[in-house]
This record gives sequence, structure tokens and C-alpha cells, in this order.
Amino acid sequence: MDLGSVKVDLHGKERFYQDLTLSDIDVLQLLIEYRYKYDKYVGHETNNMFTEAGDVVDVNVEVIATYASLDQLIKQCKFNKEQMKILEMIEQGYVMKEIADELKLRSENNIRSRLDRILRNIAKANEWNWRKSTYIHKLELKSKQCGKCKEHLPATDEFYTGKNDASDGFHPYCRKCKK
Repeated sequence: MDLGSVKVDLHGKERFYQDLTLSDIDVLQLLIEYRYKYDKYVGHETNNMFTEAGDVVDVNVEVIATYASLDQLIKQCKFNKEQMKILEMIEQGYVMKEIADELKLRSENNIRSRLDRILRNIAKANEWNWRKSTYIHKLELKSKQCGKCKEHLPATDEFYTGKNDASDGFHPYCRKCKK
């Protein structure tokens, strides 16, 4: 299961690569701010089956996979319309001032603080997915199905709050749903 790890050349001619993950806020910001340069599909409806020809010649599978993972995390976060508009505008290459003007917000700092919250939520969602996958598939811990969202999650206090009178010791709803 790919959880959004990508190798990026940070040192030009040295050919030294460093793993970057979608749990790193700086990586998320870089991916979002430069998406318009690297993802030729940004802002377009695409044929996911690739049965129609397009104008994209160079298709970098790692870039596509990374942005697909990022898109899934964004979807998982269930951002409101304003947050989605900020993300879309940044992905399309708009600068903070242009976004503030478009959304009729007073300053670029408002956009920066909103973006910071968005990035933290994406990183948190990636961390949640990583822990869920690791606990269930690698450590083979018991899982429990949430009574509300129906997602199978590790039966740990990280995913469920304790409940003394429950047979398994956990509340029937996961922490996300209980909020």
C-alpha cells in the first residue's frame, strides 16, 4: 500500500535522494504549490481509463501516484468550500495575494494560516492511514469495525476511546466519528 512516499533530488548534480512523505508539512506545501508545474492534469477533468489521447506526453508514474495519494488524503479530510478553493488556487499557481483578493479576505496572512491548518489536517490524515495500515497489516493487531463509519480500524486507544462496560473495552465509534 503506497502511503505517499516519493524520492526527490534535493542536491542537483550530487544525485543524492531523500525520502519525502505526505506526513511532512513542508513536502505537502511543496507538492501543492508546484502542482501546476508537475501535474499536467491539475484543474482538468480527465479520462482515468486513459482510453482517450491527450496533450500530455511525459507521464511520470511516481508524480501521478504521489498526486493521486495526495488527492485521496484531501478527499478524506472533507474540507469546506473555502478550503478547497484555497487548495485549488494554490495548485494552479496563484500567489497568496491573488487568493486573498479572490476570496475577499483581508491579507495574505489569513491565507497562510488557513493553508497551514489545511496542511496539518492532510499530514494528520496520512499519519492516521499509515498507523492503521501498519497496526493491522504489519503488526497484525486486532481490528474493530466502527459502528458509524463502518471502517475497520485497529482496536487500540489511538483509534477508539475506552469504555469499561464494552466487551472489548472500547467505545463502538472510532475517535473521528465520536467527535
